[in-house]
Amino acid sequence: MLLILCFVSIAMFFTDCASISVRGDYEQCEPDWYNNRPAGNDDIFYGVGVGKSKSRKDITTTAFTEAVREVLDKLKTNMILEIEANIAEDFVDVNSDDSDDSDDSDDSDEVDDFVERLKDNLALSLQGDCESCILIKFADCEVNNIWTAYVLVKFDVIQWKETKFREIAEEEYKNSTPALHSQSEKFKKRFNID
Repeated sequence: MLLILCFVSIAMFFTDCASISVRGDYEQCEPDWYNNRPAGNDDIFYGVGVGKSKSRKDITTTAFTEAVREVLDKLKTNMILEIEANIAEDFVDVNSDDSDDSDDSDDSDEVDDFVERLKDNLALSLQGDCESCILIKFADCEVNNIWTAYVLVKFDVIQWKETKFREIAEEEYKNSTPALHSQSEKFKKRFNID
């Protein structure tokens, strides 16, 4: 009986020890850059993400997805604000003519429709993958059998505007009236996509 009791005690000791990882602790695990990312500006955004799992193979993807979501959310917010702030100036006197019968409400409806379509397509384009997001830092560690990955991504706003945003704007101009389409060059210049 004493032999069985010793065997059970030894087994429990090893089971308890197995759940404590020697691969790190949270204080040493989290990299400095996770909470102190580079400053960034209007032309470059940085995003950070973290992923946790018992399996090491999926956490990098989870962390990268979180960092990308942060960057794309910031881009969407900034671009919508920029569109709304600049669109009135870009479309001054759209569809106006010299006749007294012109209806200004039709002009603003057309511009409003264009803006809404542009914002909708922008939001749709930012739901998927981020071709312009570049992984620049990565770290992972294991604590108590849980893997944690940290990633830092960089996003080039200028490159994105010159490619993807240009495509979105050109598509909307093709679907707009000739009066709006005729002002596309002014729009491109304002958004630095000419």
